[in-house]
Formats: sequence, structure tokens, C-alpha cells
Amino acid sequence: MAIGSASVWEYGPSGNNNNGGGFDATISGAGTDYSQQDSPQATFIDELAITAGSTTLTSTSALFTAAMVGNAINIYETDGLGTNGFYFITGYTNTTTVTIDRAVSGTNNITTASGNVGGRLQVPLDAAWEQFAAGNTVWIKYGSYTLTGAISLTLTGTTSGPILILGYNTTRGDNPSGTNRPDFVCGGNNVSLQNYMDVRNIIFAGSRNGSLLSVVSNCRVHNVKVTNNNSGSSTSCLGLSTNCIISYSEFTAPSTTASAICGFQTSVMYYKCYIHDAYRGINTGNNVGFVMYCVFDTITDYCIQLGTAPFRVIGNVFYNAGTGLNINGAYTPDVLENIFHTCTTYGVTNSANLASTYARYNIFYNN
Repeated sequence: MAIGSASVWEYGPSGNNNNGGGFDATISGAGTDYSQQDSPQATFIDELAITAGSTTLTSTSALFTAAMVGNAINIYETDGLGTNGFYFITGYTNTTTVTIDRAVSGTNNITTASGNVGGRLQVPLDAAWEQFAAGNTVWIKYGSYTLTGAISLTLTGTTSGPILILGYNTTRGDNPSGTNRPDFVCGGNNVSLQNYMDVRNIIFAGSRNGSLLSVVSNCRVHNVKVTNNNSGSSTSCLGLSTNCIISYSEFTAPSTTASAICGFQTSVMYYKCYIHDAYRGINTGNNVGFVMYCVFDTITDYCIQLGTAPFRVIGNVFYNAGTGLNINGAYTPDVLENIFHTCTTYGVTNSANLASTYARYNIFYNN
């Protein structure tokens, strides 16, 4: 066996990175979910033992219970004789013996390992997240999380098993907004996720000359706020790849020289986002996609720049910008139902002078 696709993980500001932090309700005989408490349900210090190649874990303190089945045990110290990491309890024999989902890798018997069952994890770490599996859900409870290093995952989700990273305020699934969302204090560290990941309801703030948050293909970014305070020319809030949906999110980067702060690739949609106080907003490159019902406010250069691909710009507000929309060679762009207000250079400029631009029902004022 291995960590299952239905495993659920929990982070909280009062947790501990030595805690188990995970629960899988689909394990046969699963008991009580102890991941949603700050302290571990059981702590084992220098007493866990397992024979090389075996899945039978024993302890001398007799703290195991049947209710622990389904919980992760974080074996955080093996004295170098095995691989530290998260293992799930899949069977209960008695108070001194349980079965775990897989053998602790190594060629030596382990006799004095330490570990915790249950309890929230505390600080998101790349090494911990790499152990998760496609289909897993990671819950982040409201609070402040100061990253101690970059999160740069190689782990990916799948079409049938996306990885969900979900912030919440007091109860899982309560969909917080504003300052009730958990806050990742990134400093100069980036958070780089992979394919088929869904990140929601989290604030990211830091200072990095590059993308502070990035995702790859087939991802969803929803109800996040990203602030990148770096002044470098490569400062960006969001980097991404193809087939992503960015919705109800906020991006700001006050650099006066940066390129576009929101990335774009083929078949990307920005929907009901707020992009403000930046040098440039979105550069679509030569990619087809959509920007719909977004607000651009106080953008020095351009809010959106289109390239040589069909595109739709619908229902947006461009306010207090240099240029609202720069049509730079786009092929049959649709520009519909937008408001251009107080753009000091142009509301819309079309450097290619394309007769095929379809522009209807837009409002222009004081540009």
C-alpha cells in the first residue's frame, strides 16, 4: 500500500510539524479523526520498533487504540535506520502493536524511533507536501504561516484526482473572505504547485523578483489574494500554464518596472478578479483565452495586452490606467460590454488596426 488518494491533511497555526496531521476515512475500520486537534493523540519518544521490510509497528508505552486506525503517524526520527515520514495506521492488534500502510524503507531493524499520531501540522514544507498523493485534500486553518523555505512541488494531481489546497476560517468548507483567510507569509519564498491542483481561500504575501505563486496546467485558483512587494523587473504575482481558471482573486504588485503581474497561457480564463496597483496587468502573449468581469484599477502601463490569437474581453472595468486594452496584433478579438474610465493614454489602442476587431456595447469616459 501507500498513502491513499482519499487522505486528508490538516494545518493549523498552533499545530506542530512532528504531528501526524492526516486521516483517511476509507481505510477499513477507520476510527476517530485526530488530525483536527492541535496536540497529538499519542506521542512516542525513542520507543517505536519495526523490523526491516515489515508493516508491524510496536511500542513499549502501550498507547495504541483501535480508534487510531485511519490516522497518520509521523515517524520523525529513525536514527538514520529508515525513512522518516508519514505512515497510515491500517490495523490495530493491541495497545502495543499496529499495522501501517507500508514498510519503513531501510535495511536495518528500527528499535528506538519517535513519532506522533494525530494533531495538526503547522508550517507548510515542501518535503512534507511531496509525500502527499494525487486526490488528497490539504486543509489550512485561519492563521499566519511563515514559510521557512520555498514550496516547489514535483508532486502532481491527476484528472481524476486533483490535489485540493483549501483555506478555511473556523470550520472546513466555510469559504472565508477578506482577512478571515489563512495567510502565507512568504518572504522571498515562492509557492510553486503542479498540474491538476486547486488552491482556494488563501492570502499570499511576500517580496520576490519572480512569481510569488505559480501553478502549471489544468489548475484552479479561487478566492486568493497575492501581494508581491518586490521592486524588481521580473516581479509577478501569478505564473501559470495552460487550461487554468483564475476566479474571484486579487493581485497587486507595486513595482514601477515589472512586467505583467498575472501570467497567461493557452485556454486560460480570468473571471471576476481584481488586479490593481501595478505597472502592468495581464499580457496574454499569443494565446487564446478569456478575461471576463474583472476590475483593473491604477495600472501604470496597460491593463491587458493581446497578441496574435482569438480572444474575448467581456464585461471588465478599466479604471485609472495608462492604457486599458492594447490590441497588439490579436486575431478577431471580441471586446464587449466593458467600461473604460480615466485611462490617461488610451482606453483601447489597436496597433494592428484590425478591421476584424468586434467591439460593441462598451462605455468610454474621460480617457
